[in-house]
Amino acid sequence: RLLFALELNGKYMAVEQLLCDKLFQYTETIVDEIREKANGYPAKSMNGGVWLAAMEMRSGFYYLSYYYKKNAFIEAQLWVEKMRTSITLSIMGHYKEEVGPDMITVADIEEQLGLREEALSHYKAVVADFDNELPFYIDNLGEDLEESDTKILRSLLSSYQGVDRINGTNSYEEQIRSIIHILS
Repeated sequence: RLLFALELNGKYMAVEQLLCDKLFQYTETIVDEIREKANGYPAKSMNGGVWLAAMEMRSGFYYLSYYYKKNAFIEAQLWVEKMRTSITLSIMGHYKEEVGPDMITVADIEEQLGLREEALSHYKAVVADFDNELPFYIDNLGEDLEESDTKILRSLLSSYQGVDRINGTNSYEEQIRSIIHILS
């Protein structure tokens, strides 16, 4: 919030840059500490305070990512999104509706930067983790979707499209049509 306030004020660009640099510098340290304290969650229990602190950091990284995006610092935005995704995987890895969108965000930025192989690996990771969900949605076509279902399906759709786009194929054409139909 301070970063945005400084930016809006416009008079403290040196302080804004210093704060931005410090936040960027400590991002990985913060994420490493969260991963360590997550203690292998959900397989092992985690202290509730750690979970809450991690959620706050995850939210803060969202705003930091937005700041970098707004100021066209796309490499920094990618770094922060990777760190945010790492937190998501550490404390919410069993919530596909949270993991999927984070992974897609990272893949989309990588693709923008021309990091095709890295983007492809993120898209494929979502496909590998979510692909088995599609038959359930096809079998239950017409039933109301929860918000979490919509997030899962949109993540899977983006992943199928990303894999096909990068590979120059139509391998997932049928799955893409199915998801579009389910979401409409």
